[in-house]
Amino acid sequence: MTIGLPHTPSKALRATVLALVLLFVALAVSGLASYSRNGDLVEIIVAAVFTLVAVGLWKLNRFARGASVLFLWLLLLAVPFGVMGPLMQADMHAAGRSFDLTRALLLGIPVMALCVAALYILHRHKAEFRKRPG
Repeated sequence: MTIGLPHTPSKALRATVLALVLLFVALAVSGLASYSRNGDLVEIIVAAVFTLVAVGLWKLNRFARGASVLFLWLLLLAVPFGVMGPLMQADMHAAGRSFDLTRALLLGIPVMALCVAALYILHRHKAEFRKRPG
């Protein structure tokens, strides 16, 4: 049995699925690395969830698509409030550093643009996702 890219005629969907799978695998590896340092069971659960979502997304599973859409919306909402929020500014002021709005925008806007693009592609190709893996 060979493992190839997801079977879909859309190159944009294939690229989006590949990018999201790589992101979820990186988050799972990060969770496992955090578990090896801290020994907290939550990191293993988070790593398992990200791994299952990555595998499901690779197989074009509808549930994994929904979980990915939810994650992208949370990321889309968290970036502006996390990078440019008042708590970040207060933390930087307490550390003796100045808040650089240009740097925050240069880091935040591309992430938000990629999230919007991935959400658009996942919505546009919603019919290509199956209910059960197979």
